[in-house]
Parts: sequence; C-alpha cells; structure tokens
Amino acid sequence: MALGSSVAGPQPIPAAPTDPDQAAEIRWPLGMPAELAGQLPPVPAGSGVIIRGLDHRVLGANAQAVRLLHLTWDELLASSADDPRWKPLDEQGLPIALDHRPSAVTMRTGHGVDDSLLGVTLRSPGDAPDRLIWLSVSTGLTTGGSGAPLATVTVFADVTETPRGRSATDRVLASYRDLGDNVTDFVLRTTTLGTIEWASPSVTAATGWPLAAVIQHVSTEFQHPDDTATARELMDRLLAGDRAQGRYRVLCADGSYRWFVVSSGPIIAGDGRVTGGVHGFTSIDALVDAELTAEAERGILRESERQYRLLAENASDVVLMIGIDDRIAWVSPSAVELLGWSPDALVGQSSLYLIHPDNVTDVLQTRDAFSDGMLQLAPFQVQRKTGEHRWISASIREVRDPDGDLIGRVVSLRDVHEETLARQALEASETMFRAVLTSSSTGMILCDLTGRIQVVNKALCRMLHRDEAGLLGRSTDDLVHPADRAALAQARATTIAADGSASTIELRLIRADGVIIWARRSSSLIRNAAAAPDRLVVQLEDVTTEHEAREELRVQAFNDRLTGMHNRAWILNALELDLDQAQRSGGTVGVLFIDLDNFKLVNDSLGHAAGDEVLAEIAERMMGAMRPQDRVGRFGGDEFVVVVPDGHDPAEVERVAERIATALGTELTIEGHRIMPTVSIGIALSTPESTAASLLRDTDSALFRAKKSGRARWQFFDATMHSQAMTRLTIEDEIRTSLLAGDFVVHYQPIVALADRSVVGYEALVRWKHPHRGLLAPAEFLAVAEESGLVVGIGRAVLDQVCAVLAAHPDAAGTISVNVSAVELAHEEWAERFLATVHRHGVDPSRLVVEVTETAVLSLRSHTVGSVTALRDRGVGLHVDDFGTGFSSISVLRDLPVTGLKLDASFVAGLGSAPGEDAPVDGHGDGLAAGLAGLVAHLGLTGVAEGIETDAQAETLRRQGWQHGQGYLFGRPAPWPV
Repeated sequence: MALGSSVAGPQPIPAAPTDPDQAAEIRWPLGMPAELAGQLPPVPAGSGVIIRGLDHRVLGANAQAVRLLHLTWDELLASSADDPRWKPLDEQGLPIALDHRPSAVTMRTGHGVDDSLLGVTLRSPGDAPDRLIWLSVSTGLTTGGSGAPLATVTVFADVTETPRGRSATDRVLASYRDLGDNVTDFVLRTTTLGTIEWASPSVTAATGWPLAAVIQHVSTEFQHPDDTATARELMDRLLAGDRAQGRYRVLCADGSYRWFVVSSGPIIAGDGRVTGGVHGFTSIDALVDAELTAEAERGILRESERQYRLLAENASDVVLMIGIDDRIAWVSPSAVELLGWSPDALVGQSSLYLIHPDNVTDVLQTRDAFSDGMLQLAPFQVQRKTGEHRWISASIREVRDPDGDLIGRVVSLRDVHEETLARQALEASETMFRAVLTSSSTGMILCDLTGRIQVVNKALCRMLHRDEAGLLGRSTDDLVHPADRAALAQARATTIAADGSASTIELRLIRADGVIIWARRSSSLIRNAAAAPDRLVVQLEDVTTEHEAREELRVQAFNDRLTGMHNRAWILNALELDLDQAQRSGGTVGVLFIDLDNFKLVNDSLGHAAGDEVLAEIAERMMGAMRPQDRVGRFGGDEFVVVVPDGHDPAEVERVAERIATALGTELTIEGHRIMPTVSIGIALSTPESTAASLLRDTDSALFRAKKSGRARWQFFDATMHSQAMTRLTIEDEIRTSLLAGDFVVHYQPIVALADRSVVGYEALVRWKHPHRGLLAPAEFLAVAEESGLVVGIGRAVLDQVCAVLAAHPDAAGTISVNVSAVELAHEEWAERFLATVHRHGVDPSRLVVEVTETAVLSLRSHTVGSVTALRDRGVGLHVDDFGTGFSSISVLRDLPVTGLKLDASFVAGLGSAPGEDAPVDGHGDGLAAGLAGLVAHLGLTGVAEGIETDAQAETLRRQGWQHGQGYLFGRPAPWPV
C-alpha cells in the first residue's frame, strides 16, 4: 500500500461504529471534490478505502481503514509514501519497492491493480510484539470530464486468516528457516547493504533492543569494532551466493557485548541475483568464557576446552574423537540415534570400523587431504547396528597441541542418506535422459529457462542442416521464423508457469540453407532437487508435409476446385459473420442467388466437360464484376451466391445484379458452339431477425419467381413470395404425411368409342383426400409434388391402386391409362419398378397404357427412352398426352414406340360451334384437329380426343376421323366401380 504526503488533520472519526454502513462511509477531511461525485465504487463490507490526490494527499477514507491499519485518524492523514511502517512484503516475504506498490503502479500506468496480496507489520499496544497481517489490495484511478486523472482509490481487506493469507505466512516463515540444525536465539533479515529489514521478536530478549531500535538500522551499528573484518568476510561470502558461518560480538542495549555464532544464507531472486540475507544468531557467551579460562590454564586443560568447543559447535551431529593410533577415542551420545550403536561399543574400534567395504578405498585415498586443518569427505556409507547401511557426510578437523604436534582428529558425521539417494536417482535419470535424447529420431533440445541451448541431438542437426557446435549456446529464438517468436515465448512461459505441463504448438523453423520448414514443438519442465524450475526439454518434429496437406485440405474445404471460387461452406460462414456485424451495427446485408439459365441443355448436348468449361468462364467473369467488399462463391452446380455486406441501399444491390448480368451476357464459344449465357437472380435484403438459412431461403423464392417470369432477369424477394414459399413448404410436408397415410386415391374417367359411345377404357386420375381440406384435384398440389420430387411417390401409389383394380376385375372393359410425369421418367429405375408392380399384382401389361405429355417426352434422356421401349416390348401401351402443344411432335412419333395420341382439349373447345359462339382463337382449330386425325390414321395409332363436353364436338370429331373420345359428355372422374 502506498500512502501519500501529510495534511492537517480534521475532526476525529468515531473509533468503532457498530453500524456496517457507518463503518464503510467515506469521510472527506477537506470536503469531497466535486469531480469525484458518482465515480467511487461501492466499498465491500469489512473493507478499508483510502482516496488520495495526485500529490498523495489523503482526500478521503473510511473508519474501517483506520482500524485495519491500527492507526488514529490523524496518523493516517499524516502518513507518507516512504513511512517505514508501510514497508510491505510480497507473497515470498520480499520487500516491495516503492514504485512497484499497487497505488504507484496505478498512478504510473493509469491501469488498476486487482487483488494484490501485501504483507504489512502492524504496531501492537504496549510491549506486545508487532504482528504481520496480509491485505488484499485493489487500486483504481478516477478521471475528470476531460479524461485527466484526479485521484487513486485503494480498497483493502484483511485476509490473514484466509487460506491465501495463511499460505503466504507459511512461505515467509519458511524463508527464515534457513539455519540448518543450528539453534538460534534470534533471526535477522538484511539487504545486500546490511540494512535490517526484519527481525524476530526474540531479538529483544537476546540483546535488550526493541524491534523499532533494530529495523531499518545497519547491522554494522551493532558489531564490535574488533570484529569488523570477520563480519565483512561473512557478508562477502553471502553476496557471492554461499552460505557462511562465523562468530562475533553484538552490542546489547545495556552497552555490553555478547558473543554469537552467526549462520547466514543468501536470499536469491528468480533471476539468480542475491537480494539479501537471512542470519541466525546463537549465543556462545558460556563457550567463549570457557575458552578464555582454558587459555589461562594452557596445556591439556586448554586442549580439552578446545575439544569441548568443537563438540559444542557440532552438537547436532555425531562427533567422534580419533586418536593418533587411528582408533575411536570418544563418541558423542547422538551416535545411538544416528547409528544405533552405543558410544561404549564404538570406543577402541578402528576409524574404518563402520565404513561400507565398497567405500573404504575412497575414504583412505582422501582422508589425509587436509587444507588449513579441515577436510570434507564425499558422502559414503556406514553400517548401522541393524545391518542397514546409510549414507553420511563427514567433516574432519585436526587437533594439535600448543607445539603444533598432531594429537588427534575430530570427525563430525551427518546423515545425508535421503539426499544422496535422491541425487543418485537424479544423476541416473539424467544419464538415461541424455541417452534417450541423443538417440531419439525426433529433434530434441535441452535448454535453460530462457531458451539458451545446452544439449542437442543428431536428429535436430539433420533437421536444421546445422552441426552441434553451431547450435550449442545459441537461443532457440534464433532458429524460429521472426513471425513465430512471440508464440514461442508464450509457449515457453506457459510451460514454466503451468506447473510443468507439456505445451505443444506448430511454428516455422529456418534451416541453415534458408529453407523454412514447419515443426511441431512440445516442451516440458525439468525441476532441480529443490523442486524449482531448472531446464526445459524441447521436442521438434518436422511436420512440413503434414502441415502442407492440412493447408491443402483447408483450401479444398472452403474453395471450389473447378472455378477457384469460395465454396458453399465458406459463403455460409461469411454470410453468418456479415449478418452478425449488421445486427450489431444496424446495417443490412444483401444476398443474390444466381442460377445459370438452360445450363442443363449445355451438359446434355455438349457433355459435362463443356459444361465445366462454361462454369469456369462464368465464375471468372463474375469475380471480375465484383467490388472489393463483395463476397462471391459457387453454391453448387450452376448456382452462385453473392453477399453484399453494405446492402442497405436496394438500388446499390440492384446495380451489383446489373453488373453481373452484363458481365455474363457476352457470347462465349465452347467446342465450336456459340453460347449466349444468361442468368436468373433472386435478391433478398436482411432484416434484424435474418439468419443465413432464412436469407438464402428468401433468395431462392425470389429466384423461383424470376425463372417463372421468363428467366434472364432478377427479382427482389417480398412478403408474397414468403407466403407462397411457406404454402409450398406446407403442402410438401402434408404430401409426405398423406403418402404414408394412403390419402391419395384414384378416380377413373371413361374413354369411349365415338362411333357408338361404348366404353373402351379409362384414364386413372389422382385425387387427394386431404385430412382437412377435403377432396383436392391435381391442380391443387401436382405442381408442388413435381418440384419437390414427391410426384414419384404419388405415381407409385396410383399405379398400385390401378393394378389392384385390374387384378380384381379381369373382365373390365378395355385398358386403364396412367399418367407419368417427366420427374418420374428421369429416375433410372422407373421402368423396373413399374413392371415389378404389375407383376406383383399378376396383371397383363397390355391392359395398361402409359400417358406422357409431349413436353415431358422432349426432355427424355437416352436411358429413359430405353426404359419406355422396354415397357412397350412387354405390351404396355404408350400414348402422347396433350399432343400438338409441343415443338417437336413429328420427331416424337419418329423416335418413340408410340401407340396412341391424345388431342389436347384446346383443339376441341371450339369445334362444332355455331357462328358467334366460342371458337379457337386462331381460327384454325378445325383444320388442325382434322389434320392430326389424318396423321393418327395414317400411322395406325390410337387417337383420343380430350375435353369433349357437347354432342356437337363429339360429332365433329367423329367425322374428322377420331375414333375415341373423353370428356364430361361421357362421364366425370369417379371412384371404381365407375
């Protein structure tokens, strides 16, 4: 927490209001600035709040802030940013610099700080020790109308007793448990300059100094002048990052000096810098007094006292005295706990008695390599009384008499069994890891936490076309494409921060020859024996081929291979995004659904290869007509979709349609054939409720209207089209339901011989027994059925019912004609299904006639012609219905095995009319009907005239040569039996 400069104090604030609202209320000592009105956030219950101006003056605070900080109101107002009471600690127990405290960060950057954890030492009343508490601190910046900053707002709450606070306390305490097995009277924590930042409360009992007289003072103020060199040496070792131990005298509050053993350890930051030290002080006044007495007595007494001092300093270890005969002369009582042996059992034994045979040689080779009378042996194994062997470390000090002659050695043993096993396991693991790393076929790197390369394997060298020497010591950043270095840094940070979890990304690497390859990078964290992050293992797998294949698949997934345009999936996704943007901004999106007119004729006449060439040319012209902001894609077949993101102006959308039509309406030549392409376009504009699906549905309805209006035009969607589309959709759904329910029934209209009006057959006419609308004629539903393909199901239902009637009435007069649509004929298996139904009912095929309209016949493909011929070969008759209304009547009779013609009712309507009555509009009806009758007779076909309603019409047709007739004059369609 950063507190500002002091101001004069106002009236006192109540010490302990019981009303929570009163505790949270902010008081303004100088009056609340008008600019802050309405800008302050609500203060959570139990939280303190302090508002400071840009000059750090307190502008306002609440009573809870005073209580949480153990201050009076005047003390809070007088507090300053560098007040030693507010030297906060971070969660690791490290002091937070002034410019890194939350309010300073907010003031400097303009950004708030949320939920920062700070440790603050609070004064306690009387002689009670000060107390460390943890505050959750959040800061924010208020601004004026011009946007200029006005004040900082700091909100804080005591979280000491929460799991988060207790965890922080544990970490701080752990940082001060750096004193090994030494028993300390008090602990100090200092900066690298020796300034005391923290002291354990026990310093008062040990020296008489209160905490306030110690904290923020330099440690040299409390050292004896004669011990300056020793203290300086200890500090130098500490700054070098080493632990240190020594002894010197400390000035006490009563003016006396006391001797202390000082055990110091460095505080090391995450980047390896030494930022301070932790020092444990253990009083040795009695020991020093004993040393002085021994010095006065000299001789054996002096040497005994020196042995006593050595034993005291190593009281936490097992201590052995080894005589000049290399036998154990004395053992400390702690041998029982460590080794299981009593001291008496070991005295007199050889110094090698407990050492494992495998380690004896190493100990003998190194135990005489003394330096300044001291020796530290590498860990070796000793045997416990139980037979178990444990690893221990040993330090040896020579003991000499006043004349300098060696009289023995003091050996200190310490159990390092678990640490040694862990280190050996780590070494074995690292050896195995290096073996795996160097032999792996995947490129591997061992690097430090900054990416500096320490080890590489041959697979990586081969991948990058580089040698090992050229890689070691370099940063992994140097191997990565510049555009991917930020992603690499993020992945590295994620691996380190995410508790070592593996992190995988794909990035580009630069080979030595400059070629860029794609690699899949995965990394994991290696921790050291202290469980701290140490190094990274990076695996690099060349996935260039895989990446390029994925890219190709991605291109294929969103692009049309034939035209190079975007495909249906892409255009739908783009339309969704444009609609989302339009709904947020209140804009409008225009969509054009484009269909190439008569494209089927190109495919049927010139083949699909020519059709593909036409589509590619059309696509190129269309893309050339687009504005930069428009989106265009091939929706499938000969259908294209254009999205106009800024379609708020219908005239502008219409201009896009005009450009497209103009660009496409230029003649092109395909395989020597000149083609003048035209398109029909359906246009719809979005509404706030539009979706991609609904908008495309609307354009499809508009396109349908454009085609029905004559093609080569565009049509805007309107509400009427929507209504028609919904009606069509409803009818489709109802037809599907009725097909399952058997609601389609057959009515039969008689066909008679005009000579005597005897019945020679029937035409089967479908009717729909609609569950709600009653009996419907074909005009109510047949067009929708053909457009949706549902006419195929209706045709099957009709044929099945007709065959059932024929099977049940073998003596019925003549044949029954069934109508077959062009949609049914287009199905390759139509003829097979037709004959299968006939055979299932056991009906003679010659009792059936298939009626096909002349228009439908004109669209027959070669396989359909073959199917019709197969039916004719089985005896099924083939009549051309509505004859005379098409464009190629004579060719139909030439190319198909036709057995009969049905004269269209339009030729019959005016026959036999008296002058002044209705007659054919062109005046040639009589002649055409008579001419067609002659053609029928000449070809030996059956001729049926439809639509006869009067006797005069029937008589006229009979005289012209028509043998058969059909119409209301002879009977209306009715269920069987007729």
